Amino acid sequence: MNSTGERIRKLRGEKGLTVENLAEKIGCDKRTIHRYENNQYIPESTLLIKLACAFNVTTDYLLCLDEHKHRDEGSTSYEKFQSIFDDCKRNLPEEGYDYYLIKYQINLNGEKLGTTGFGSQWGGFTDETPMREIRIPRCVRTDEEAVRSLRARFDGLVVINNTEEAKAYRLFGGDAIIKKDICSEYFPDVIQPIYVDLGWEAAKIERYLGKQ
Repeated sequence: MNSTGERIRKLRGEKGLTVENLAEKIGCDKRTIHRYENNQYIPESTLLIKLACAFNVTTDYLLCLDEHKHRDEGSTSYEKFQSIFDDCKRNLPEEGYDYYLIKYQINLNGEKLGTTGFGSQWGGFTDETPMREIRIPRCVRTDEEAVRSLRARFDGLVVINNTEEAKAYRLFGGDAIIKKDICSEYFPDVIQPIYVDLGWEAAKIERYLGKQ
């Protein structure tokens, strides 16, 4: 999957622009361009439009919301994703699927503050010495009562059931109940296991398990 940073870097190369050239062209510091290209920031609305104009592409293409570069090729509008995101606030999880509860944060400057999963469960121990505990994401209940309770707790909570909704969520962020396979594709950092140092208890557990 392409990223916004990769597309900016590629388009800049196609136009024969240096980082300094592009920064001057859109009226920002060259460090900002570096941050965009390294996916540390997502361009805020004003600079996003300037970048789109400089490259003669759509903002949706820069945001990886559409594969078509130009409007006359039939791109998906920003407004459509806003509408999709608003609908997600009324969504309910689909039956028969596992879901995670996550938060995707983006500040007003477009900086990605990261994706956080809520809740984890025991996933075993590592084979190293001293061993560490493995924590894996815990799925949430998705019955109607549980979803109603979560929406009372997390203002603006959305439910993500498909890829189009995931694209909209990646654009607007916030708290979400997201289908497990969609989360794995769009927010893989959430499903990465967490390794917990056990300190002095590691030796005790290793003896109990017969590893010493």
